[in-house]
Amino acid sequence: MRKYLIAGAVLLAAVAAVVALVPALRYQVQGRLSGEPVVEGQPASYWVYAVREGESTRERAEAAAALGQLGEQAPAETAAALTQALSDPEASVRKSAASALGKVGSAQDAAGPLLTALGDKDADVRAAAAGALGLLRPSDPAVVPALHERAKGEGYLPARLAAFAALGRLGDRATVAVPTLIDALKESDSPLGSPHEFAVVALKAIGPPTLPAVTEALGRPEPRTRIGSLKILAGLGAAARPAVPEVEKRLADEDPLVGLEAVHALWVIERNTERTIGAALKHLRTTETDQRKRGQIRAKAIYILGEVGPDAKAAVPELLAILKDDPESYIRTYTAQALGKMGRDPTIVAALKVAAKDDKDPEVCGAAHEALKKLASSS
Repeated sequence: MRKYLIAGAVLLAAVAAVVALVPALRYQVQGRLSGEPVVEGQPASYWVYAVREGESTRERAEAAAALGQLGEQAPAETAAALTQALSDPEASVRKSAASALGKVGSAQDAAGPLLTALGDKDADVRAAAAGALGLLRPSDPAVVPALHERAKGEGYLPARLAAFAALGRLGDRATVAVPTLIDALKESDSPLGSPHEFAVVALKAIGPPTLPAVTEALGRPEPRTRIGSLKILAGLGAAARPAVPEVEKRLADEDPLVGLEAVHALWVIERNTERTIGAALKHLRTTETDQRKRGQIRAKAIYILGEVGPDAKAAVPELLAILKDDPESYIRTYTAQALGKMGRDPTIVAALKVAAKDDKDPEVCGAAHEALKKLASSS
């Protein structure tokens, strides 16, 4: 018996020695015993150790990403470890550290290191730093100018778009960037992202201070700029009422897609049902010969009618005919979605049931099924 006790003691001593001598194992054991938050199967202190001392690039980058998942549970030393990792020789580690710092850092303490990272030689690190600054929204007065500079001069589109998004998150503090964001409305989409859409979202978030510049942009020569400006005004809602006279001029725009955005913007701002339905139906009956543009016009008109909802009863017969017979499946999908917003009328329910069961396109069937669920829940 004594022999076994001695052997057990020796084994425990050996295990204790290994734990003491192997830092990673020590942090794993101590962290679990002290009840630290666990992410990716390891306690927080292990990840703090790994981001500082990990031997491989992958290990340090994964550690930084794991620390970001801890959120408010992150221990006090986390932000300092991530700030240190912003100087790591490997860009992938710096990128993960910047992203994580936006989730666990103090806005006041992280602003300086992230502003430095915003000028990193690696574009992905710059993008991550911009995103983190947007999440933290620090009060440091240097943040808006630095992000604005990225929005204007950044050559890597994801980093530029991250700056757009961060400026939007800063709200009316970012009014200096409004002209830059409006200029981006005319840009074409890229496989890496859409400057137009990011600018629209950012300008909506900045809010009413954008109104004068956005209203002025309704007169710009590029249809894409006019469309984006109208989307922003719709996003401002009733606050955009001073722009109504200029929006009304766009109803007769040479580009019907601009005209439709004007219809939608006026609906959101004023809720004029009769004018909205009449204009949307006119566009729905478009004689546009270009098939792609014709589809865009019709889809947007159907969407607007759906937004009007039960008050758009005058459009129901035409929409039912489209749901039944239109050759374009995506138009039938839009129509099913719109009808699902128009109230539990027996003719609508019956038509949607037929489409859900018999349409040859599964997406149309799914849209009709979802529309029926929506109608059932609203009754």
